Amino acid sequence: MVNTEVVAQHAEDAAFLWFSRNRAIRAPNYCLKDLARLDQRVEANVDGLRVAGATGWKLAVEALKQEGPGELFAAAVLAFESRDPKCIDLVLGLASRAQSLSRAAISALGWMRFEDAKPILESFSRSNHADQRRIAIAGYALHRLDPGEGLRQALADVDLRLQNRAFKAAAELGRTDLAYTIARSIAAQDESSRFYAGFSVVRLGLRDRDITDALLKIAEAGGAHAEPALQIVLRCLHCSESHPWLSALLKDPKCQRLGVMGMGIVGDPTRVSELIGYMQIENLSRVAGEAFSMITGVDLKYLDLDRPKPGTFEAGPSDNPEDANVGMDQDEDLPWPAPDLVRKWWEKHEHDFQFGVRYLWGKPIEPAGIIDTIKNGYQPQRAAAALELALLRPSDPMFEVRARGSRQEEALAQWNS
Repeated sequence: MVNTEVVAQHAEDAAFLWFSRNRAIRAPNYCLKDLARLDQRVEANVDGLRVAGATGWKLAVEALKQEGPGELFAAAVLAFESRDPKCIDLVLGLASRAQSLSRAAISALGWMRFEDAKPILESFSRSNHADQRRIAIAGYALHRLDPGEGLRQALADVDLRLQNRAFKAAAELGRTDLAYTIARSIAAQDESSRFYAGFSVVRLGLRDRDITDALLKIAEAGGAHAEPALQIVLRCLHCSESHPWLSALLKDPKCQRLGVMGMGIVGDPTRVSELIGYMQIENLSRVAGEAFSMITGVDLKYLDLDRPKPGTFEAGPSDNPEDANVGMDQDEDLPWPAPDLVRKWWEKHEHDFQFGVRYLWGKPIEPAGIIDTIKNGYQPQRAAAALELALLRPSDPMFEVRARGSRQEEALAQWNS
């Protein structure tokens, strides 16, 4: 006997909790332990749908009427685990409607045990549909396992989404043997191709000036790839090369946010006083606080170095139909730093830092500090540390800070053994 109301609640909660998790993997207030606890709640509700059998699947399908990524994730896990072609086709048909839904389907493959996902991934790898081959490559990459010859073939595919995902997978897997092949696409007309090719070859060890310049131009241009381009290219430059470029960004009002963020990526305490100054500018205050935390390791809330939101500040869409601002507040989860209090803290601790040396989470960027940050930092710091480690070890798979918390804990435990 199945309690339909309980199972329906599992479907609703699984979708909501996965959506919450999708935010948590980038949230400044989530560490690995927090993510692992949230993942347990997601899995408990997905398992509630599993054990309900046909009723669980029926209610998961009904929830798909919401057309949300969380609902698709839950249904995709059930469909892929069942290996039923009709269920899988239903999920894939919905996933093709939007990028967020496609990502949810890929997330479902990453959520599953690889042994359970492998038959689906192998089937998709042989598909005549480029979208299914892209999902397969992404699924293998999430498990940090090599798709084989399909990856090399995808690097030259005419479908740009498939090709770009192959570039990214090569970077994630540490396929240094593919770096020169991928480098041919750095001059591609499509900006996404230029970005993913540049990201991949830099991660895989090619740091020539023309490659880093291409990524710098993508960052300067703004757009969807500006921030991830900034995240990787500034980690490959010496401080003496980064500072003039950052100064030029900060002089351009359209690029100031990237410039402030870039100071946190470079991690040179030389510019911390300047960074504190940007905390007084409302639309830059929180990202400046995050950059400060990235360098120093300071938790602004924990040390009471934050302040209430200014009464004059408005972000995101308003009730005014004539308001052209329709974007959400991209810094919503970040604390508001109190510039005067932060400055006092810095004056007291400035001597603990060496100017001209790159820092991350309060430690010089070297393997021991990077690994400690991956283990104990918040998600943005952990992601930065994982990228720093990947740049130091081009042939190793990148550590995935978005993976299921229990799997991350298992992997980190092996680092200790």
